[in-house]
Amino acid sequence: VDLLAALVADPQARAVEVLARAAVEPRAVTAGVARYFEPAS
Repeated sequence: VDLLAALVADPQARAVEVLARAAVEPRAVTAGVARYFEPAS
């Protein structure tokens, strides 16, 4: 999960292009990773 977040953090990364072709917004991936690591309340 950390690796995916790091890959999409760089707008020039190939992972960002691949996600865009799959109609996945890189910012949505980053937000999902952040939610994954938030402590449960």
